[in-house]
Amino acid sequence: MTATMTLGTLDFYREMATRLNGDATWQDLAKEMTYSMLHVYTGPIDKAFAFRFDQGRISDVREVDVQGASADFVLTATPDNWKKVFSKLPKARASFMHYGLSTGAVRFTGPFMKTYLSQVKPWEHLIDVMSLAKGD
Repeated sequence: MTATMTLGTLDFYREMATRLNGDATWQDLAKEMTYSMLHVYTGPIDKAFAFRFDQGRISDVREVDVQGASADFVLTATPDNWKKVFSKLPKARASFMHYGLSTGAVRFTGPFMKTYLSQVKPWEHLIDVMSLAKGD
């Protein structure tokens, strides 16, 4: 994580696209992922970030107005819960994502839980790559 990149900013999601689009492991794991996504941060950030997975490649990364924005999947959480999602110790068994989705700490639209459960390995790899936590 670079010092200028902060969770809840467009730079964070642009960095995610750069890192994952250049990651051979991600490309192999995520080749079945084709859909659009919106990450919504509630107050005090009150921002939303859209991006698209196209057979694992991440594109169309942008900040959007949450009102009127649409995507195949919309994930909404408080900034603190997004921080928990992206604070997995790299290579740990699981992230807060599963717990957050199961308990409502991360709310979602559409059949995202089914999609997530069928694609756990790429999601956990994404979180490893973008983790705010320090690992070995």
